[in-house]
Amino acid sequence: YRRQLRRDPSRPKCKVRGCEKPMLFKDLCKNHYGQHHRKIRAMNPSTPKCKVRGCEKLVHTKDLCNYHNTQRKERDRSRPKCKVVGCEKRVVSKNMCNKHFNQQKLKVQRNKLFTILGGVKCVQCGYSNELALAFDHIYNDGHLDRKSENYSMERYVKNPSLARDRLQILCYKCNTIKEIERVRRKLKP
Repeated sequence: YRRQLRRDPSRPKCKVRGCEKPMLFKDLCKNHYGQHHRKIRAMNPSTPKCKVRGCEKLVHTKDLCNYHNTQRKERDRSRPKCKVVGCEKRVVSKNMCNKHFNQQKLKVQRNKLFTILGGVKCVQCGYSNELALAFDHIYNDGHLDRKSENYSMERYVKNPSLARDRLQILCYKCNTIKEIERVRRKLKP
């Protein structure tokens, strides 16, 4: 029943602009409701803070914030070592340390975005070395996007139409040329 309810196209959408997820609580999707709930929780003076001296973040697990809890896991000698060859850190999730887990997650997201945006090649010159390619904001609003609360590549992976409308793949050279032209237009009287 829940699976069918999640897929129901007639369900109202989240009221946050640009979010296509179905509404869950108080006109918000699960993610935006969680963000809203955390803000309210942070404003409450009785909410417990992390027990590490100088840390003002809210408690996540075992009297620690999420950051210090992850550090505790990485130092725990009873946990196995990371599966990446040569890494001596302890497992945090999926048989990897936090660093390698995040690198793997980013790599998967990049590959999905390349697929959504039409392949691994620059849209202007056709260059196809993945190491020199970047996701460029078509409307030069990347600085605003990065300042927003819900900025992540995952946002574009989950909403392919938004990714196609706002992003393009450019190589380093073409991206630099675009930036120089933008600055020149801005400086012209």
